[in-house]
Amino acid sequence: MNGGQNKSIKINTIIFACKRVLNVIFPMITMPYALRTLGVENIGRYNFVLSIIGYFSLIGALGLTDYARRDGAMIRSDRKKMSEFGSEVFSFQIFIVGIAYLLLFICTLSAPYLRKDALLVFLCSLSIFLTAIGVEWVFNIYEDYLYITLRQVVTQILSMAMLFLLVRDRDDLLHYAFISIIASAGSNIFNFIYARKYCDLRLVFHIDWGRHLKKSIIFFANSLMITIYVNTDQTLLGFLCGDYSVGLYSTGVKIYSVVGGILVAAVVIGISRLSEFVGNGNLESFYQTASEIYRMVLTITFPTVIGLCVFSKEAVYLVGGSEYLEAATSMFILSIGLYCFVMAVYWGQCVLVPNGKEKALLYITAVSAGINFVLNLIFIPFFKQEAAAFTTMLSEGFTGLMAYIYGRRMVTLYGVSSVVRKSLIGSGFVLAAAIVMKRVTAGTIPELFLSIFLCASGYFVIEYWLKNEVIYNSVKSAVIWLNKNIKR
Repeated sequence: MNGGQNKSIKINTIIFACKRVLNVIFPMITMPYALRTLGVENIGRYNFVLSIIGYFSLIGALGLTDYARRDGAMIRSDRKKMSEFGSEVFSFQIFIVGIAYLLLFICTLSAPYLRKDALLVFLCSLSIFLTAIGVEWVFNIYEDYLYITLRQVVTQILSMAMLFLLVRDRDDLLHYAFISIIASAGSNIFNFIYARKYCDLRLVFHIDWGRHLKKSIIFFANSLMITIYVNTDQTLLGFLCGDYSVGLYSTGVKIYSVVGGILVAAVVIGISRLSEFVGNGNLESFYQTASEIYRMVLTITFPTVIGLCVFSKEAVYLVGGSEYLEAATSMFILSIGLYCFVMAVYWGQCVLVPNGKEKALLYITAVSAGINFVLNLIFIPFFKQEAAAFTTMLSEGFTGLMAYIYGRRMVTLYGVSSVVRKSLIGSGFVLAAAIVMKRVTAGTIPELFLSIFLCASGYFVIEYWLKNEVIYNSVKSAVIWLNKNIKR
């Protein structure tokens, strides 16, 4: 890989990681306030409805986002072809979204549990339409993560202000639902206009339905399987154990999702480029880029998982307060599952998908979803949120292992064993330091942040001293950049 490509990936990773960090900072400010203000039961109601909406969001997407991101990356240098392709995909998705809303309307009228929360269902369902018109796959194809990040900053500041103004007590659940939609997808309204920078999107009626359906259906089926083992735990918890258990479990899941999103930032930004390399037959660049992403992911995943395992109880208390401490055990289990999640995403999205092996990933995910569903049915009535966390960990572990076994023949990874060895040494320090800090401190929030700072700083110094190339080269690049700009 040439220096320009290497630099571009690092810059995009930093920008996208900033976006993910914003996804941490925003919940860290708003989530504790919302959890304490609304209470466990209301948070459970909201997340149960959200889990139902997840299935209809899946129908509305129909795998078109992943398909467009992969195939669009291969023609992104040709504006005319990209405009034709993008317009067909966009029009197809708008049609499918209409079907999804019709099915949701029928389901809401038919199910008493949803009918009593019809307005909440409607508010949460706005995300389906906003996601469709957001065409974020365009910005992923062209790697315009700066726009996505800046847009998110503005939206989250606005929604944060709305949260503190409008959500004042336990009767403000609907306000919270609306604000959450604004925070996650409200700015998508502007995406369609900004996308004209790259291609000319418009509604068209002459669509090659068969071609797009044939290619997207595999992605849809794969997303369906993922949704089953991501959403069914909360859905079954709601039906079998009630809103209280959903409220406890969803608190751990939010922490898990936010941290997991940061860990796979490099994976997400690399998918389009990896697909482009494979599409052009440039396998050496594919191997180099896949190796760089893998080394980066492993370097940050090992210490993060260990730290979150040790401080799982403190993390729950930080986010939800003492009312949610029953979620500490499920949070610990989910913390272990983070490593499984990262491996599943890397080997699935960075190796199998760019190589056109969506069907293999679909079979793996289908078996994983089946395992998850059956185990949830068996164990949730007895162990509630702990069972849901354990089955999620098992499902992610199975997916990651099978994707690795199948995908390792498709990629040659460089320099991984050295990075793993050095990262594990540094992670040993994180484990020891975290345990010591936990024993000598009272567990207050300031002390938790101090512990995280000391563990992270120590890990960084050790990795630099060991010359872990992810840390070492990043520091060297930063020093060179600073010297160059200071001289100017």
